[in-house]
Order: sequence, then structure tokens, then C-alpha cells
Amino acid sequence: PCLDVFAPGDSVLLPSIDADREPTSQLWNGTSMAAGYVSGAVALFLEQHPFATTGAVLDHLRAEGAAGRVDAPRSPRAGMLYVGAGAARPTIVARR
Repeated sequence: PCLDVFAPGDSVLLPSIDADREPTSQLWNGTSMAAGYVSGAVALFLEQHPFATTGAVLDHLRAEGAAGRVDAPRSPRAGMLYVGAGAARPTIVARR
């Protein structure tokens, strides 16, 4: 009952370095991976709504949780957080 959204935290492909200190990528698992996904979703939302309250951010996260995407959820209202097509995109500013 205390869960508001699920976020990807299994087999997240991240940049890394190998034993020879060469760039590579690795699959990581855990809540740390999911936390980064959620904080990124919050950052994208706040970019478009910089004065949003904490409650508005939470409402947005809950609304973006896709129901029926998690097997055996422990919370009846929590869905899988989705940031994709139609989501806010970061603004890139070129500086000279």
C-alpha cells in the first residue's frame, strides 16, 4: 500500500569501464537503477513545470504509471512509470 509507482530496475544497461579501464557497458539491477529513472522523470516534468508543488509532481508520477504492466504488484494502485513518446524532452542550448 505504500508504493506509488514501479520503475525499471532490472537489467538496466549503463556505461562502465572494464578491467583494462576501457569503456564498456554492463547490466545493473536494483532499486538504485529504479531511483535514477524516477528522478529523471521528475526532472523532465519540472523542466516543463518549474513551479510545480510536490503534490503535483506525485500526481504526475502516479498518472504516468501504466496499470497492468507489473506481475503481482503489492499495491493495487501502482503502475509501471513510463517516460517515452510524448514525454517532455530536455532542451539543449548550444553556446559559443
